[in-house]
Amino acid sequence: MAIQLIVGLGNPGDAYKDTRHNLGANCLRALLRRHGLEAAHAARYKSDFVRAPIYGQARRCLIPLTYMNLSGQPVGRVCRFFRIPAEDVLVIHDETAFAPGVARLKDGGGAGGHNGVRDVIRVIGPGFKRLRLGVGQPPKGSNAVPWLVNYRPPQEERELLLASCEISDAVWAPLLNDDMEAAMNILHAPSSDD
Repeated sequence: MAIQLIVGLGNPGDAYKDTRHNLGANCLRALLRRHGLEAAHAARYKSDFVRAPIYGQARRCLIPLTYMNLSGQPVGRVCRFFRIPAEDVLVIHDETAFAPGVARLKDGGGAGGHNGVRDVIRVIGPGFKRLRLGVGQPPKGSNAVPWLVNYRPPQEERELLLASCEISDAVWAPLLNDDMEAAMNILHAPSSDD
């Protein structure tokens, strides 16, 4: 089935706004802006939330306002209330396994060390789809958590991170309308620079 719920993971508040760990939330906001939409605070879901047509179908879009490691609470609440199975959920999140600017799709699987993804799995199971946005590895010898959560990347890296949020309609439309393979073929194709 088509994606019914799109989730952008991040931490709430201005202190975290431009950090690497908020890339998923920033990507979802970019998609909403492209469609002239904005998520509004929804206390019942502990999230910013909007329901609107995107690529031909009504979607629910959720940016949890809990801290990252509690992301499963609002996701689970929306899934239960609207009876959305995990297979119809797309979670957008930062990914240290890829360089900044790289975006990859994945269907199901484990958390890969990501606390937000781990909590979503705990609540709805592992069957959801993921859009993983590369943020690179922390410098050798540094702690990954503060690097992801507290430090804003330098300007050049920030531009790469923002570029990874600019997913084309040629990827979004099939991804959200139940053709993940077509979306992967486009998104994962080697660029002409490679």
